[in-house]
Amino acid sequence: MTGSLSLVGVRAGYGSVEVLHGVDLSFPAGTVVALVGHNGSGCSTILRCTAGVVRPRSGRIVWDGADITGWTGYRRTTAGMVFVADEHNVFNTLTVAENLELFGRPQPLDTSVDAACSVFPELRDLLDHRAGTLSGGERQMLALARALARPARLLLLDDVSRGLSAAVATRFFAALRERSTAATTTVIAEQFIDTALGIADIVYAIRRGRVAFAGEPGELSEQSLATVLS
Repeated sequence: MTGSLSLVGVRAGYGSVEVLHGVDLSFPAGTVVALVGHNGSGCSTILRCTAGVVRPRSGRIVWDGADITGWTGYRRTTAGMVFVADEHNVFNTLTVAENLELFGRPQPLDTSVDAACSVFPELRDLLDHRAGTLSGGERQMLALARALARPARLLLLDDVSRGLSAAVATRFFAALRERSTAATTTVIAEQFIDTALGIADIVYAIRRGRVAFAGEPGELSEQSLATVLS
């Protein structure tokens, strides 16, 4: 399927510690996929491998029929991949407006600002502020604005709700679901599991670097998910 993403037998980790133990995952084109699991389960590492931040020790990453395992992060970005990491996800020395302009290229700045502020109106009064002076929640809003400012074929979002109030997180997820199209595949790693399941088409539960469950959100109840992840 055009635009689909697959991880095949991917092993990855940090230093001497292996985090992913041969995971096989499939993300059909045009879907919203939730990765859920406890801290340290491997959800973030899956996204980092896909984005090219962490190189797999073995296995393959296939996107739109092409093996991208050896691609640089820059090549993935120019091909239409957008990654919002869980930290260090804005340019601290640039203003909010400059970040939005950079993220939104080649769109005009006004278009990027309007797209961001339609979901995060809190940013409107901060456009001239340097990103490094913002609170944690404000920086997270700015980082997530990348998902709204730049059209993506593959959108990777790590720990979306970090630093956000429940109301702001709900607002973003509603906008994300509303703007979801067949041209964009979205993969979310999220600690607020109920919120993620509410917008996802497919869910993978990751436990200790392995896939513990794969299916539709409706197949998981709070009790069964707790059992899966225990």
